Amino acid sequence: MVHIVDIHRHPLKGWTPESLASVTLEPGGGLPLDRHFAFTSGRREEAPKPGGWVQARTFLQLTVFPELAAFRCTLSESGVLRISAPDGSSAEARVGAPEGFAEANSFIQSHFEAGPYGAPYLVEQKPGHGHWDFTDTQISIINLATVRAIANAVGQPLERERFRGNLYIDGLEPWEEFAWPGRQLAIGDLKLDVLRPIQRCAMTSTEPGTGVRAFDLPAIMNKRFGHNFCGVYARVAAGGEIAQGDEIACGTELVLDPHADLPERAAHPALWPRFASFSPMGHALVEFRPVEAGWPLPEAAAGQGMRILRTDTERAPDRAPVVESGPGGLVCHVSCPLPEDGPALISGPFGNS
Repeated sequence: MVHIVDIHRHPLKGWTPESLASVTLEPGGGLPLDRHFAFTSGRREEAPKPGGWVQARTFLQLTVFPELAAFRCTLSESGVLRISAPDGSSAEARVGAPEGFAEANSFIQSHFEAGPYGAPYLVEQKPGHGHWDFTDTQISIINLATVRAIANAVGQPLERERFRGNLYIDGLEPWEEFAWPGRQLAIGDLKLDVLRPIQRCAMTSTEPGTGVRAFDLPAIMNKRFGHNFCGVYARVAAGGEIAQGDEIACGTELVLDPHADLPERAAHPALWPRFASFSPMGHALVEFRPVEAGWPLPEAAAGQGMRILRTDTERAPDRAPVVESGPGGLVCHVSCPLPEDGPALISGPFGNS
C-alpha cells in the first residue's frame, strides 16, 4: 500500500521542519504556513513582496549557507515563530505582525553578515502562498524507497530531511514516482496533480542539525544513476484533509502536460528521468515508447543521444544514440542490458542532431 509516512511543514524557508499529524489543504495553496517566513540574504536587488515570487537566492538558504542546518525554528498554534541559534540566542516573531519583526531582524543580523544589497531581514507571505522554489511548486513529495536507493549509493543512511519534502511516502519501488508526472493522486478527498520530477541541488549534501557537508550528493547521484532527481512536485486540484498513514491512489489518465507552462529556471525536460516501454528490433536497435498513461517522450533527431539511466549502482548509465524519431517513439542503438521486466528509465535527448 502506498501511504503517507510523514507530513512536514517548513515555517521558515531553509530552516528546520515540523512534523504534522494531519493537515487540510486548499486548491491553489500549499501546506498552511509552509515557507511562510523567510530571511532575505542581501544577495539580490529584487525585494520580496507578499503574494509575489522571487528566486531562492533572494533568501538565506542551505545551498549557500549550510550553517543554517544548526539553527532551529518552531511555529505555535497561535502563530508565534520562535527561532534559535546554536549559541543559545533566540528571538520571536508573529504571523501577520510585521511591525514586530525587529527582534528577529536583530537576531539574524547578529549571525549573518550583510550582502551586497543590504542586511538580512524577515519577510512573510500572504496566507495560502509560500516562498516556494518555483511559482507552481506548492507541494513536494518524496518517495522514501528512492531515498534508500540513494543512501545505498552513498554508502550510509541518509536523513529524509535532506530532501525538504512536504509529504514523505512509502510503498513504491525506488524511482517509481517518476511515472507520476501528468497524473492525479487521490488521498481521500484531496486531489494532487503531479507536475514534474525535482532536481536536487547542493542543499541535499548538508547534514541536518550540523550543516556539515561530507560529500557532494548530486554529484554522486549523477555518477551512479545518470541524473540528480528525487521526488516530484505537485499542486492541489481539490482540497481535503490528510493524515499520516493515509493511502495514496494514482490515477491512470493524464490530467496535464508536464512540459507545458514551465516556470522560469525549471530544469529542462531533457534532463527529467522518465519511464519508457521498449521493443528490441534486432541489430542492437531498440524502439522506446511512452508507458501506458505516461507522458510523451521528447522530440529527438538522429545523431542525438538518449541516456539509459540506472535504478541501482551496479553499472554506470549508458548513452543510446538516436537512429530515428517517429510520432510514437524513438529508435535507438542500445549496447547495455535493459530491464528484464518492466519499463526502462531514460532521459534525453542530449547533443546536437
